Amino acid sequence: MSHAKRTSNLFAEVLQVVRFLVLPISVTIQHGLSGAEFDVVCTPTFENIGIEVRFSEPPPTGIKGLLYYKPADSNSDFLQGHYLVRTFHYDAYPGSDRLFCGSLFRLQPDTEYVIRIRFEDASGKLFVPEKTVRARTRRDYFPPASGTTWHVSNSGNDNNEGTAEDKAFRTLAKALTVVRPGDQIFIHSGVYHEGNLILRTSGTPDKPIVITGPPDRSAVLDGSDPAALAEMAWELYDQSKNIYRALTPLKPVYLYIVEKGTGRAQHLIKFVNFSAFLDDRWQGCLCCCYSGDYLYVRLPGGESMEEYTVILPKYSTCLALVDTSDVQIRNLELRFYGYGPNQYRTCAIGLYGTQRCLIEKCFFHHNPASILFFGDNGRIRDTVIQCP
Repeated sequence: MSHAKRTSNLFAEVLQVVRFLVLPISVTIQHGLSGAEFDVVCTPTFENIGIEVRFSEPPPTGIKGLLYYKPADSNSDFLQGHYLVRTFHYDAYPGSDRLFCGSLFRLQPDTEYVIRIRFEDASGKLFVPEKTVRARTRRDYFPPASGTTWHVSNSGNDNNEGTAEDKAFRTLAKALTVVRPGDQIFIHSGVYHEGNLILRTSGTPDKPIVITGPPDRSAVLDGSDPAALAEMAWELYDQSKNIYRALTPLKPVYLYIVEKGTGRAQHLIKFVNFSAFLDDRWQGCLCCCYSGDYLYVRLPGGESMEEYTVILPKYSTCLALVDTSDVQIRNLELRFYGYGPNQYRTCAIGLYGTQRCLIEKCFFHHNPASILFFGDNGRIRDTVIQCP
């Protein structure tokens, strides 16, 4: 047998033996002609798998990366995924001219997939030998809480035991200080003006922490400040422009306005320059501006501030999950957050370095951002995020 044929057979045997079952996956393969090498890293989520291929040296232009995949236990043909995309952000990401990225979408959770990676040159010829790797999507498993149920109610008191509705805490903030793995926090129907809350306690895969309201989502977490609203006395400032003003105890970055008759709410467009705000080109526009100690609001012609309620957020965010795992948030309405940036941005819920977290059957509206992910993504299911 010739030396070339022995080498070819040996190379085929090596490819047949190597299997990768633990993610992220990293595999190095040698280019048969130029000696170039590339690594493959697979990052699975519940229904997707991210693919990153990095060459040891920049391949020539015109190289095309193709993805093929199928369930590992299937005898069906391979399906073709999206092409791998080559990146060229040299200044921001040194070495990115060697990088190809892509994803496989709409996969089944907790399923192993066989993935073929093929690179072709501009003429369609194989550029390097194909590589086959395996990756498993994450398990879509979120068990119920099995430990203590802590109750939160508008009729409660934070000095109570919190273990029954008639012994409920008054605030979610209090409940977050006592919750442990396997526990549930049940928020009873009502509107709760709370925010800038932080949870650093983690559950476990079999003992999650669950924060939930009733199935009809009648527990509402609201970032506005009723006390500030009660202090505001509106007066007509400029009748020709239909501009009203009121002394404001708060100056949030984001503001909202609600029609009293319909309950319809919307974001108020905010000007930073008072002269621009007064310009007649904005006649008929719902907008606002701070000047001195006053908040000025321009309404469409013929309308009065008696028809509206201006909402001033007191809190930047509702809840930040920080370096936590196995937390579930269900059946809640979250609205009117956005006082201004803090260390956890401006959003209703922020997930920072979290793992295996679930947000399910919630309703988000009138927030600068509903959910922000930083780190390992969680899971969002059956959740309404309304952006007016």
